[in-house]
Amino acid sequence: MSNLDPSRTDLRLLADVGGTNACFALQAGATGPITRVQALPCANHASLREAIEHYLSLESPQTRPVRAAIAIANPIQGDQVQMTNHHWSFSIASLRETLGLAQLELLNDFTALALALPYLLPADLRQSGAAQCFGAPQPHGAGPCRSGNRAGRLRPGPRWAGRLEPLQGEGGHVTLSAANDAEQVVPALLRLRFGHVSAERAVSGQGLSNLYGALTQRDTGNWPQPLPTAAAISQRALEEATPAPAKRWTCFLLSWALWRATSH
Repeated sequence: MSNLDPSRTDLRLLADVGGTNACFALQAGATGPITRVQALPCANHASLREAIEHYLSLESPQTRPVRAAIAIANPIQGDQVQMTNHHWSFSIASLRETLGLAQLELLNDFTALALALPYLLPADLRQSGAAQCFGAPQPHGAGPCRSGNRAGRLRPGPRWAGRLEPLQGEGGHVTLSAANDAEQVVPALLRLRFGHVSAERAVSGQGLSNLYGALTQRDTGNWPQPLPTAAAISQRALEEATPAPAKRWTCFLLSWALWRATSH
C-alpha cells in the first residue's frame, strides 16, 4: 500500500478506461505520487460510476476525491459519452455531480498518453528496434504512442513556445490488412462475422478473443461458444505448452506489428 495521506483535501481520482478494463489510481494533490493503482474488469460493473464507487470503497472508503481525470478509449464530443467498445454510456456533468466532484475532466486516452510523453524520464523508456533511442519527444519531432486500440502522435503547437499539442485520432478504426496468405484467413473470417474489420477487431483485449475465435473456426470449422476472454486466453497461453496458444499469440503479435508498420 502507499503512503497516501487521507487527510488531504485535494485528493484526485485518476482513471484509464478501456473496453476490457478500467484502471484507477489516487493522487494526493497535483504533485503527489500516483498510488493505489488497481484494474477492474469492465464486464463486472454495470456502469462507469459503479466501477468508480467500487474502487473507492476498496481504496479510499473514508475520503472522497474532489477532482478526477478520466482517459477513455472513446471520442469526447460534448457532454454525452457512448463507448464504442463497451456498453457504458454516461453524461459527464451527471457523473461529476453524482460523484460529488468539484472538477471532472474527460479526454481521449490517446490524447492523455500523448500529453504525458514529454514528462517521461529516461528510466521510463524502452528501446524498440535497432535504431538509436533519442529519448523523450523533442520540440522538433513527433513522438508516437499507443494505448489499447488507439494511436497517434505529438507535434509542436501552431505557435511553438515549448508546448506540444496532441494529434487526436481513432487509429484503431483503420482497416486491418494482411501481409501474406496465412495472415489473410484471419481478417477474412472476421469479415464474415463482423463486416468491416478494423485494427481493434484483432489488436485489443476483445481482439484477442476474436483472434481465438477466428483461428478456432479455421481449425475446426466452428466459432467457439462461449468465446473465452482475453484474460483466460492469456492465462492458458502461459500455462499450456501446446501449439494452439502459441499460434494465437504469434498471430496477435504479427497483426500488432503489421498495423504499427502501416498506420504510423
